[in-house]
Amino acid sequence: MPARHISRPVDEVDLHLKVGAYDEYHHAHGYAHPREKHHWYWFAGIAVAISLIAVIAGIYTLYDRAMSPMCSRSDSKTRMSPDGAYVLESVLVTCAGAAPNRRVMVYAPSSAGNVPAVASFDEAAFVRIRWDGDDTVVLTKSGGRVWSFRPHYRDIRVHYRTQ
Repeated sequence: MPARHISRPVDEVDLHLKVGAYDEYHHAHGYAHPREKHHWYWFAGIAVAISLIAVIAGIYTLYDRAMSPMCSRSDSKTRMSPDGAYVLESVLVTCAGAAPNRRVMVYAPSSAGNVPAVASFDEAAFVRIRWDGDDTVVLTKSGGRVWSFRPHYRDIRVHYRTQ
């Protein structure tokens, strides 16, 4: 005769005791209270990660715009546009941990001049800058390497020539 099993409802505690996933100190989900899922160090880790990203972005901006305290400027040549709306500047930039390079920037006279460069050359390059009308800049380079060049800045067209 087959053994007869008496059916009875099984509660969660009995089930966990049978499979070994429960004791009086450790619950099945690993926490004493179900709401206790995020510990303080999770939030501290998120805050540290956000802070680290902000610091890296800030340092990148300081390098990209050649701003102090990361960078110093020297050997600056400045030309005002014929209509006085923009300033054209060629400057030798030395940043911490990087080789010096020459950057050419176009910016409004009212701004601080902390703008991205329209052209960047290595230190050995000799660069002449001039305005060719109100909205055209001519860069003439001899020697050295070109690291970057943008043919437009807002409504200014930039021409690049080598000698």
